[in-house]
Amino acid sequence: MLVFSILLFGYSLSEFFSDYKAVCEKADEFKEMARVHEASEASLRRSSFLMSLGLSAIYTAMTWVSGLALWITVAVALKFILTLLGSDLELVRILRTGVYPKKFYYLSKVDSFFNALLGLCIALFLVL
Repeated sequence: MLVFSILLFGYSLSEFFSDYKAVCEKADEFKEMARVHEASEASLRRSSFLMSLGLSAIYTAMTWVSGLALWITVAVALKFILTLLGSDLELVRILRTGVYPKKFYYLSKVDSFFNALLGLCIALFLVL
């Protein structure tokens, strides 16, 4: 659990410090891959949601199995639910408009910050 929390912290920090231009380039690459593979919006949303849900559920279950308090597990689950909803909204916007708005960029920054904070706090709870 400690390793996964540190990975969550590090990945979220890297997302937090990415600049708008780099994120837009990633979004363009994603759109191009979807176009080349003729992936439908529904299939992209489903695969993204299932992958994110699976990873979130595993991490949340690990907080419970690690012996952390129930309120911590519930807080982790609620945080990941918000992340899943925000991620789906971003994906829909990118697929339908072809643009990655700055509003979503800033919301992504806030989400990444709180994910990094979550990973750091869980790691500290486990160590201390």
